Amino acid sequence: MRLVRYDEITEKEYKDYKRELLQSSEMISPSVAIRGNSTFDETVAQWEAETKRETCPDGWVPATMFFLVDDNGRILGGIHFRHELNDFLKHFGGHIGYGVRPSERRKGYATHMLKLMMDIAREKGYERVLITCKDDNIGSAKTIENNGGKAYTTSTHEGKLFRQYWVEL
Repeated sequence: MRLVRYDEITEKEYKDYKRELLQSSEMISPSVAIRGNSTFDETVAQWEAETKRETCPDGWVPATMFFLVDDNGRILGGIHFRHELNDFLKHFGGHIGYGVRPSERRKGYATHMLKLMMDIAREKGYERVLITCKDDNIGSAKTIENNGGKAYTTSTHEGKLFRQYWVEL
């Protein structure tokens, strides 16, 4: 398994991943993994635009979309790395948002994907990253804690409690 950037996945594998996520009744995480009815090329172009401040949508911070793929290129999960934090992300999103496709959950992929993402963040010079999750998302909390996350506070957004973790790199 390896972590690859958005521009290293195939359209075929992305369509399969997107189909499975859309068939699920669950919230898609990271939310930017799916772009509604956009074509594959339009989606890749949006992810590319988001990597630079000057082409980022208003109110967004520069970010890079990555995917965990197996040895055959099958997408197992997505992870979104935000290069900086704005006020909203300081409480409810953090530097990293991630999710594993429903058919591949409970296999340790989230923990592995997050470890690989933190290796990249370390290489880019980050000393620590903020990661948040809903208070009732025990799987995500364990994933963050298994990667060294230390809970430091909680916040409430739209009636939901969020845990905030710092991970020292």
